[in-house]
Amino acid sequence: MPAFLAKTHGRCHHVAVEAPRSPCPCLALLTALLAATATAQQAKVEQLEPVALVSQAERLLQRKDKEVEGAVLLLWQALGELATRPSSTVNDATTLSARFLLQANDPREADRRRVFTAIAKQQVELATAYRNKKWFDTAATRLTVADALDRETTAKERAALLAALPKAVTTTPKKVEPEKPPAPMPMLQQGNVVRMFGQWTAKEDTLEAPSHDGVGDLHEWITNQRNANQQIVVEFKPATFDTEHNFGIHFGVQLGDTQIIRYEAMCAYDKEHGEYLLRIAHIGTQFTDLGHSWVKTAKAADGFQRLVVQVRDNKVGCQLQGATALQVTAKEAPHGNVGLFVGMKTKPGCAMTFRNFRIEPLPADEPTDDERREAAEAKRQNAISIAVDEAKALLTKKQPEPAAILLRQALGEVQAMSSGVLRDNLAKSIQQMLAQADPLAPRRAKAAQDASASLAVLSNQYAIAGFARAALALALRAADFDPDGQVALVTTAREAVQKWNLEQATKRANELGPPADDGTVLKEWFTNGQLLDSRARPFTHANGGVRLDDVTDTFSTLMAKAGSPALGKASVHARLPGTGAYAGFAFDVVGPHDYSVALLSREKNGVELLIERYSNGKWLPISRRTVLMDAWRLDGWFGIEIEAKPTGVVMKAAGAELTVERARLAAIAPRFGLVAGTNAQQPVTLELRAFAVPK
Repeated sequence: MPAFLAKTHGRCHHVAVEAPRSPCPCLALLTALLAATATAQQAKVEQLEPVALVSQAERLLQRKDKEVEGAVLLLWQALGELATRPSSTVNDATTLSARFLLQANDPREADRRRVFTAIAKQQVELATAYRNKKWFDTAATRLTVADALDRETTAKERAALLAALPKAVTTTPKKVEPEKPPAPMPMLQQGNVVRMFGQWTAKEDTLEAPSHDGVGDLHEWITNQRNANQQIVVEFKPATFDTEHNFGIHFGVQLGDTQIIRYEAMCAYDKEHGEYLLRIAHIGTQFTDLGHSWVKTAKAADGFQRLVVQVRDNKVGCQLQGATALQVTAKEAPHGNVGLFVGMKTKPGCAMTFRNFRIEPLPADEPTDDERREAAEAKRQNAISIAVDEAKALLTKKQPEPAAILLRQALGEVQAMSSGVLRDNLAKSIQQMLAQADPLAPRRAKAAQDASASLAVLSNQYAIAGFARAALALALRAADFDPDGQVALVTTAREAVQKWNLEQATKRANELGPPADDGTVLKEWFTNGQLLDSRARPFTHANGGVRLDDVTDTFSTLMAKAGSPALGKASVHARLPGTGAYAGFAFDVVGPHDYSVALLSREKNGVELLIERYSNGKWLPISRRTVLMDAWRLDGWFGIEIEAKPTGVVMKAAGAELTVERARLAAIAPRFGLVAGTNAQQPVTLELRAFAVPK
């Protein structure tokens, strides 16, 4: 799966979260205070560009229908990003431009600036008080909060804090040990074999067996590795794909002095019909066929295919590539040694090569929503207990600042718990400990309440003006300072935004549909295209496009037909039906283990453009950019464009662009395809239409 699927989502809390403790707090703090310079030296393509946001806002204000609220949100976003960047000619000019546009178009801007500045000054005053107590880490967090509201208020105190820090201790960096090469897979090593017939050849990462004449004893390779309720996997490649070949996996093997009792999952290729016979059998005093089926698979690009055997007590499943699995029931649980065999009596077969022969845990059954919630709650309660215990120990050692930081982190976890007596009592007891650890806690709580109340008033002003999205943004800021006190405000604001989105979806339905296209170009390029990975879910051709039906946590890549021209410039439209759905292009495709992707992914609050590369069994993130977007737009169709050049690759979607230089990618490869998938656990249907290339 692409690397981006592992990422987490969630709203950033500006106030409630403290910085984690460091073994050297002052050194860590100095690094944080000077981070702006490092950011300037290590600018990344995926960063939000305030200049582009301000430019986009200005275009909205110049339209005939002048979309003021949308522009205001973009300008707030730009100012928020600028607050994290160092002062420079470009950044300062962009800040002035954003403020000018807000002042000229939002009659509430003066009130907003006044409220933000007042809250920022309160936070600076707290930072000064903490600095005087030599609580430097805590002082820095207050300045970070103030920066997000009005950066101009923090300059003097930030300089004072830097001056107050003790000099950092120079340490000798630890010697980095070279990464050890991965150990050879034990089931491919001859030293782990307990029974062998035939001339097997074990190499570094593969195992080879000679051809079998269909008459003599089978080639056997039985290891000392044993299976229980587990999954057994092997990848295989015949010497010639279209030649008869026969092999299988031994499992549940019981080695006796005079007799071997075993189960086998056999895979035999029938050249005449182009199909594989799958058969699960028990071999003891007699041969018992437990079940068999015929399946057909596509040829893999590198010749290797995958055979999987799953044992769950006496239930056994066998699956070749992505074909329908064969399921049987044995008399007992087939647990025992595991191995391979090559050959089939009465039918000759060619030589075989095996790799990645291993035993794995069975895929876990998906937990229910209730089980997920219970697990999250238990994890949260455990984290709270650990934080409180550590805080008590720190207080005993007369280390109040790190103790207070831990207690505030614990309070943040408590606020995320389900409401009830336990939550209330935990919050009360932690607040009592916090008051003992931090003498400034009452003053800080009063400042948070004042800030929350001011932001709530501001949120209501925007709501009355009909700016539902802006009102929600301010309500969330208010909740950052007082989560429990602003539940009703946030709920009301969310409901107003939901209503607004429904109205927009109805009014602007014509913007959500797919482009007019009869599918001629897509059919020409992809009707005879093959899957990049033959194990993946196949696409269905329908409605002039291609579709993946009812998929969960998977993706497929459909290659352009053999002989297609090299990728130059192409576009396609996709519908992403839920959070976690993604679509786009595979490019520079060498094979199923070496290619790049340019994808548009649907996120909770918008979409993300990303480019990644798959090589040596790993996904390598290259570039990404998030585009915030209103909910009504997310259910529509998105255009995705890619252009491959000798200098690099350009991807465009959702009004944004990613440019990646060729040096960060692999050498140009002409093959390309369409990608669609999802990282969600709920079934979705993904569609791609209107594929186009310049004439």
